[in-house]
Amino acid sequence: MWNEVVERDPWNRYAYVEMLDYLSPDECGSHLQWMEFIEMVRARTPPDAPTAGLELTAVVRRYVKLLQGGGVQALFSHSAWAQPWEAAALEQAFRLCLSPGFLQRASALADLNTLAYALVEAERFSEATAVFQALGGVVTSWPWSTSGDAVQRYTKAAERARRRQAA
Repeated sequence: MWNEVVERDPWNRYAYVEMLDYLSPDECGSHLQWMEFIEMVRARTPPDAPTAGLELTAVVRRYVKLLQGGGVQALFSHSAWAQPWEAAALEQAFRLCLSPGFLQRASALADLNTLAYALVEAERFSEATAVFQALGGVVTSWPWSTSGDAVQRYTKAAERARRRQAA
């Protein structure tokens, strides 16, 4: 089935995100299957493909799961951004979003919203401010709605990034 999807539309972002969810330990997969899929996508994906943001999406989904789990994991969730895999995914996504032609693909706004969310959570405010400027106020439901109203969370995060960058 997956081969048919890729044959029909090799860079269908929605299909890749659905497969990412399916292979997660929360659904029908395992952490190993999930990581292997991300590695496979990273190795095969051109930087301008609609699926280029899949790794960052995976990182943010894992982070949100930590937050929603509560307890000690949620308390120390911010340290996740200092982990090598998360930090590398965030850095690569930031470099990619500033590259020429990035905003020409339909999934760019979803990827930019995911990146802005991650940068604010990682307290990388100057970079977050640049991404918010590129977004021009366009909000996607995910990841902003993971803990409240998407527009309110986006607006609050953008203001926080601007204030912290200015400080």
